[in-house]
This record gives sequence, structure tokens and C-alpha cells, in this order.
Amino acid sequence: MCGVFGIISNKSKENLVEIAYLGLLHLQHRGQDAAGLAYNDNGRVRIEKGKGLVNHIFNSVKRREIASHKPWIILGHTRYSTAGADSLINTQPHWIDTLKGRQALASNGDIPNLINEKKILEKQGVEFYTDNDGEFLLKKINFLASNKEGNLLSAIIETMKSTAGSYSAALMVRDQIFIFRDPWGNRPFILGEKNGSIIFTSETCALDGVGAKFVREINPGEVIHINQKGELKSIQAIELKKKAHCIFEHIYFARPDSKIFGQKEVGAFRYRLGKKLAKAYPVKADFVTSVPDSGNFAAIGYSVEAKIPYRILLVRNPYIPRTFIMPGQQNREYLARLKYSVMKEILKTKNRVILVDDSIVRGTTNKAIIKMMREAGAKEIHLRISSPPIINPCHYGINTPTQEELIACSHSIEEIRKFLEVDSLGYLSLEDLKNNVKKNKQKPENFCFACFNKKYPI
Repeated sequence: MCGVFGIISNKSKENLVEIAYLGLLHLQHRGQDAAGLAYNDNGRVRIEKGKGLVNHIFNSVKRREIASHKPWIILGHTRYSTAGADSLINTQPHWIDTLKGRQALASNGDIPNLINEKKILEKQGVEFYTDNDGEFLLKKINFLASNKEGNLLSAIIETMKSTAGSYSAALMVRDQIFIFRDPWGNRPFILGEKNGSIIFTSETCALDGVGAKFVREINPGEVIHINQKGELKSIQAIELKKKAHCIFEHIYFARPDSKIFGQKEVGAFRYRLGKKLAKAYPVKADFVTSVPDSGNFAAIGYSVEAKIPYRILLVRNPYIPRTFIMPGQQNREYLARLKYSVMKEILKTKNRVILVDDSIVRGTTNKAIIKMMREAGAKEIHLRISSPPIINPCHYGINTPTQEELIACSHSIEEIRKFLEVDSLGYLSLEDLKNNVKKNKQKPENFCFACFNKKYPI
């Protein structure tokens, strides 16, 4: 999972670098491994990127340096390692020098058959230096453009028609940019506007963060071309009857204040999941609490429905990254204790706890948290999960590449309960999850539930 943020305006007097910087800060939850910016400078494309958090890479000195070039197109990216190792070479935006100048591409999503796709191009003489999907898209578009008299728009459309995968991407070429989204609409992609500037981003929270207005979602299968004059042209390249919106965006990844896939705020969706959980798995307890932050809204929903008070028990250290998107199993176990601490006083008098979390992937983070709660004095812990058991890996941009890593793939719910050492364990059913989608006036068949039911739509 990654975050993409771009802004285009050849007339704005605002500091676009600061707007892009703020936009990326509001997408930091989508990727904390690395970040990068591509920007135009008198017909040239410059690249700045590095490993780490946005505010570390783009400090005030670096931002002033970039702003001195007076760019009016900026393309930004925050990276979470899925396809490709956590290394600088895989950091986006990727770039390539051509006879017509440098091009840069940033993308969110994964190409599931990437290895085979690359082999096809390698036989045609195309060289790859990374193992990342973004470089593949960039190289394929340029390869096809060489056979289409350099027509990048036609090459992008042909790439979209011949590449099965998940991508919300933008290709920057000198003083113009192409924005495109896969026909399944697997990852969110949003258009916004701020004082005449065009903005595109992975989530609406980034629009709110920079004071921009929501315009619309970029349509699945749509290509948007913005030329040197700042004029926007939209082409609906592909239109499928069914979509494959990622349901895990609603459960975990997207920020609760974002509106994605044409639905209401994500937080409201999670709140209703919690109410469903309370109906399905009632239990007597002193209070309801959550694993912050993605479990908060579901826990409040559970509390309201069960008429059991909600209390904050776990305190999250805001300076530690999201443990789910940290590369490496040992890092996740270690960071769980760094990331969370327990409010012990409440457990002296109220020690029967309902703990609500959004999901169980590997179980390592959950186990560490539960152990901390036991050490602090919890006598009963009833774990409630606001999603079904994850039994299959995601090939569209979430870091669950093998079944061996997924605890629910090889263990029953009772075995998971014993492993986590909780008194009871309840998962939301897939039926209840789909019904929650219907309550948002959306069709469940337009969502991807592959991690729960093994049915891959792409």
C-alpha cells in the first residue's frame, strides 16, 4: 500500500511545494518506508527521494531548495514495501530518461503476475533495475510508445488494456502529466481543487489537510491528461461492469476521516462493524477498549450496541510506525511493545475487558498486546475482530504474500484463541461485512474480498 499526491497549477501564486509536502504528511499512514517527489523545472523533471518519513526527507531546507525551482507540477509518493525490497532503488517516483526528456511515475497497487510480465518485455530488450511495479509500468508504457510514434496516451491505454493488476498512477513528462487508474478501481484515487490548482490523491483526508475541495473520484479505467496550459482532458479508456474495490481499505488502511469508493467516511463504516460484532458476540465485561487507532471506531460501535462503557486502555506512541506495514516479522513483535503501553489504574477495579481490533494477520502483534494487558492486571480478555478471518494472501498491494504467514489459514478459531491466550474470540462474518457495504448503498460484488474468501477478481 502506498500514497500518491500530486498538484498542478501554472498560475497559482501559492507555494506548491508546501502543499505537496502537507499532502504527503496526510498520507504517511499509507507508507512509512520511503518517500519521494518529482517536479518540473523549465521543461526538465527533477527527482528527490529517500528512505524514511516525509518530514525527515523533506525538511525545511530541502523544501526551500525545491521551491527555488518554481515548479508547477509536483508528483509525490509515500512507500510501503509490497513488491520489491525495502531499498532506495525501489523508492518512487521511478524515472527514465528518453529522447524527449525525463519521465517520472508514481503508483499505488501491485501487478500480481509481475515476474511473467517483465519476462515478456525483457525478451524485447527492456531492462529492469528494480523489482517494483512502478518501474514496470513506466518501462512498459515507454516500450509501447516507441511502437506508437511516441504517443504516450495511446501507450498508457494499451498498457491498461493488457496489464491485469491494481494501480492508481501518474506519469509526469516535462510540463504535462497523465493520471490513470486500473479498470477495477482496486485502490482509491481522488481529484480535488484548491484555488485553481488541480490535485490528485489517494485519499480525501489529504485534500482536507491542504484545504482543498473534493471534486470527484478518478473513474476506474479513466486516463486524465493535463497539458502545458493546465488544461484537463479525460478519456474513459476501459469500462468494466464490475469493480474490485479493496474492502481492507475500509477495514484498516484508509484514514477514518477519508471518503473512498463513493461511500461515507470510513470511520462510520467501522462504527457499524462494531455494532454488528456486539450483536453477534455478546459477553459480560466491565468495559470495551480498542487497539488504536484502526480499532477505535469499531470498539465505540460495540460499546454503544452492547451498552458497556468504552474506556481507553492502550496508549499508542505516535512516533512508532504502523506495525502491520513494517517489513519483517521480528520488527513487528519488537515494535508492538514499543508502540503500545497499558493504562494500569483502570484494571485495578475493572479487569474484565472486551478488546476490539480490526483484524488478525499474523497474530504476533495481538499476542504481544494481550500479554501486556495480562501483566497489567486484566483477568478476562474477550477479543473481537471487526473483519472475517484472513485466510489468503493479497496480490494487489497488501504485505501478506504467503499463506504460511496468515494464522487463520492454518489454525481454527479455537486454536487462534489458545495461541493468543484470550478468554473468547469472535470474528465478524463475511455476510455481515457485505451487509455493511450494502448499507452504504454499494454493491458487494464491486468489492474484493479475496483475503477472506479466496476469490480473486483481478
